Amino acid sequence: MIIGKITGASAVIAGAVNGDIDIQGPVIVDSSAVIVGNIKSKSVQINNGAIIEGFCSQAYLDVDVKKYFATDDSRVDTGDAKIEDLMPEPESEDVKAAVSDKLSQEEDHQGNRNRNRNRNQNRSNQNKQN
Repeated sequence: MIIGKITGASAVIAGAVNGDIDIQGPVIVDSSAVIVGNIKSKSVQINNGAIIEGFCSQAYLDVDVKKYFATDDSRVDTGDAKIEDLMPEPESEDVKAAVSDKLSQEEDHQGNRNRNRNRNQNRSNQNKQN
């Protein structure tokens, strides 16, 4: 049992903690843990059965999560979102071209699979007729 603030580079919590947890790296909260306090870390794994009365914050994460909820004139809040709308815009024309090329390759590959499947099905039907 710990009463007080916990700080460190990483942590595995398997007992009782009454206080905030401030960890620069990952935190694993084991199924036997009981925490009354906030967890601030880079990542948190909470195992089934753990009890946490407090908030978890990935404050040390290298991703700016606020940009995913930024609003501008081009976005309209309809209550529904498509995954394409949630993805950040590519940074350069090179990235856009690479993504476009990859999508074209996948479409070509899918077309080839469909043609091969149709060809095999036609051969199978011909063999059944003979």
